[in-house]
Amino acid sequence: MGGIKNKLQNKNKKKEENRIKKMRISFLSILVIGLVISSVAGVFKKTLVLVDDLSAKVSHSKFFRTLSERGYDVTVKLSTSEDIVFKKYGEFLYDNLVLMCPETKDFGGDLDQDVILEFVDAGKSLVIFGSANVRSTLRELAQECGVEFDAKGTFVIDHTSYDEAEDDGSHSLIITDSFSKSNVLANKKFSPILYRGIGLTLNKDNGLTTKLVTGGFATYSANPANQLSGKQWTAGSNTVLVSAVQTLGQGRVLVSGSSEIFSDKFLSATVSKGNSNAVLAGNQQLFEQVFPWVLQERGLLRAHSIFHRKQDGSEVFPRTYRVKDDIFFSVVIEEFDGASDTWKPYVANDVQLEFVMLDPYLRLNLEPAGNGTFYSNFRVPDVYGVFKFRIDYRRDGYSHVVISQEIGVRPFRHNEFERFISSAYPYYFSAFSMMGGFLFFSLVFLFSKDSKDSK
Repeated sequence: MGGIKNKLQNKNKKKEENRIKKMRISFLSILVIGLVISSVAGVFKKTLVLVDDLSAKVSHSKFFRTLSERGYDVTVKLSTSEDIVFKKYGEFLYDNLVLMCPETKDFGGDLDQDVILEFVDAGKSLVIFGSANVRSTLRELAQECGVEFDAKGTFVIDHTSYDEAEDDGSHSLIITDSFSKSNVLANKKFSPILYRGIGLTLNKDNGLTTKLVTGGFATYSANPANQLSGKQWTAGSNTVLVSAVQTLGQGRVLVSGSSEIFSDKFLSATVSKGNSNAVLAGNQQLFEQVFPWVLQERGLLRAHSIFHRKQDGSEVFPRTYRVKDDIFFSVVIEEFDGASDTWKPYVANDVQLEFVMLDPYLRLNLEPAGNGTFYSNFRVPDVYGVFKFRIDYRRDGYSHVVISQEIGVRPFRHNEFERFISSAYPYYFSAFSMMGGFLFFSLVFLFSKDSKDSK
C-alpha cells in the first residue's frame, strides 16, 4: 500500500511541476508580446486633434493623411466630447495636441487650460488654430504663450494682394509672401500662400516667440462689415499670421490665426502675385516645414559627454582646480534628424563656454573638432571660490542647450608658491645691494687708519 501511495504522490508532483512550467512559459510569452507591442507603439507619436465639427476630417483630409504617413497615431475628437482622457496616473497619454476648435467655449473630459499649459511645460507640442470668431478659451491659452489674437470678428485685409477669383469682395482672402528668416522655416523660399483669418501680435517682452509669416506693407486688421475709424490694431509687417514659441521646458507651440491655412482647398490652390504667372500656393511647403519643427522632428539639440581635465593630463575630472591651472574642456552636442530617427553631430561655430562665479570671469568660443565635439583650452583666473562650467546656447529654431556644472578653485598651498618671483627682482637687487654696501662700508671703516696730520 505504501508503494502505491508514493507512486501517486510522485505522479501528482510531476503534474504540478508541468503546470508551473506551462504557467511560466505563458507569462514569458505575454511579457515578450507586450514589450513588442509597446516598442512598436512607441514609434508612432500619439497626436490628439480636437475639432469643432467632425466635418474637419473631410475639409482637412490631406492634413490628417500627411500626419499619418509620417508615422503619427492621430486621434480626432470633438473638443466638447466628455470621453476625452488626456492624463492618467500622472502621465500624459498624448505627445502632441492640435486645437482646431476656435469656437469652443469649454473643453470636455479632463482637459482644461491648466492641463494644457502643464503639457507644454513638460516638453510636449501644441498647435493652435484660430479664426475670426475665436473664443476666449483659445485666446487665453495663446496669451499664456505670448501670442494675442485681434478682436473678435476682425480679418486680415489687403486691398493690393488678394485672391481675385475666390475672394468674396472683402479682400480678406489675402496672398502673402512675407516669410521670416527663422530657422523654424529652415531659411527656405516659398511660393506665396493663401490666408484668411484673424491677425496676431506677439508679446514684446517674451523673447521666446518668433514671427514666421506676416502681412505685406498694405495689410491691416479690421472688421470688413465696419468702417475704418481711428488707429488699427495691427498693420503692415506687424500683422503676424503664423508664429512659433520655443518654451524654456523644451516644449513647442505653433499659433495660426487661420484654421483654413492647411485645409485641402488651400493646400491645392493656385495663386498669382502681381503680374506673375499662377503657381501652386506655398501652403503645402509651409506645412512641410513648420509641422516637423513643432512636432519635434527637427531643431532638437542635446548635449552629453562633458569632459574636463588639466591640460598636462595629470588629473581628469578633479573635484577642484588651482588658480592659474591650464584646463581642457569638451562637450558633445547632437541634433535630432526626424527623417532617419537618429541623432547626428551638430555643426556650428558659435557655441560658447562661460567660467562663472556670480558673473562670468571667462567667456570662450568652443572650437568644433568634428563629430559634434566642441572644446576649449583656458587658464583658470587668479580668483578662488566656487565656479561653474556653463553653456547657455539659445538659437532661433533650436531647443535650448543649458549646461551647468560646479567646480571648486583653490588658492596656492604654502609649498606651491614660486621661490623667486620675477616681478620682485628689483626688490631682491635692492636688498642684496644694501647688504653689499653695508659690508663694504664696514670693511672700509674697520681697516682704515687716521692720518698723522690729524694729531
